[in-house]
Amino acid sequence: MPSVGCTRKWQEHQGRNKFFFNGRCVSSRQNLLFMFTFSLLLLVMCMFYIFCLPFLTIKIGLFVPIFMVILFLLVISTMLRAAFTDPGIIPRASATEISKYNLIKKMAKTPEERELLNERIVNINGCGVLVKFCITCKIFRPPRSSHCSICDNCVLNFDRKHFCFEGLNFKYLDHCPWIGNCVGARNFRHFYLFITFVAVTSFFAIICICLHFYLVMAEKDGAFLDSLLDNPIPVVLSIF
Repeated sequence: MPSVGCTRKWQEHQGRNKFFFNGRCVSSRQNLLFMFTFSLLLLVMCMFYIFCLPFLTIKIGLFVPIFMVILFLLVISTMLRAAFTDPGIIPRASATEISKYNLIKKMAKTPEERELLNERIVNINGCGVLVKFCITCKIFRPPRSSHCSICDNCVLNFDRKHFCFEGLNFKYLDHCPWIGNCVGARNFRHFYLFITFVAVTSFFAIICICLHFYLVMAEKDGAFLDSLLDNPIPVVLSIF
């Protein structure tokens, strides 16, 4: 238990993050898109439960609503974990460390020597790896880390490399405005599970909507237009 008057790291944080529950939860200050995403998920799922699931429950059974409830809870829980888990924020240098670095930099005689002070070669598993100095946080960033301009702090495993998939480039790790947080070493697993469960839920929901429409058409002797006019909401949901 920390002693009285002890200052926690999050209390000294100089970035643009917000902390909750005594530093256990963290997010960026720009979280309007997160609230929009969360509200949209709730709206779509509520409409799906109201306009689609009751009919399928009568025709098929309780398996569909139970399975959808489980998927929806997994989507919400992993989204909240990804949005409010520390992504791997690296603390900034202390005042003593900054003074020491500035003193060494003043001793450099040429601009080239000062520039060399911003890079360092470290040995990792027998290989030399170049690490760079962050002029904002005043630290040498660990490999595969970078500075987030939105949160204004360095994040561990904040990798800006691009991976090629069928000729398209995708960022591996970055700040995600849809969850209002960076995606780094400590919350990447939650983010990956969130994306996976969203994909599975969407796929299963589309199957349910198609099945719902097919069963309605069967009751109306294959009248497509009548079925569409009587059940427009499930068709609209399939677009989302």
